[in-house]
Amino acid sequence: MLPRSFRIIDIDDVFGYASDEEFAQYFLEVPNPYELAKVYCWADVRDVGSWRVMEKVGMIREGHFRRHGVMDAKRADFYYYGVLREEWVD
Repeated sequence: MLPRSFRIIDIDDVFGYASDEEFAQYFLEVPNPYELAKVYCWADVRDVGSWRVMEKVGMIREGHFRRHGVMDAKRADFYYYGVLREEWVD
């Protein structure tokens, strides 16, 4: 069976974690019950706190998408981060 390529998890919908960093660290430390091939996420380049959390938990910046979305009614750049299964699962 091939692993699923992605599953969307919105940190804002997860309760009981003190911070996004705590949730991200926990998520990458637990076993991989969904057999995910990759975990990825994105953040507005101006949201330094979010993309620093991604870097702190070991995710790799894979791309800088220019004017990729809309934030505050203006086109915005986004950083995309990812971590492959073999990079976080022993």
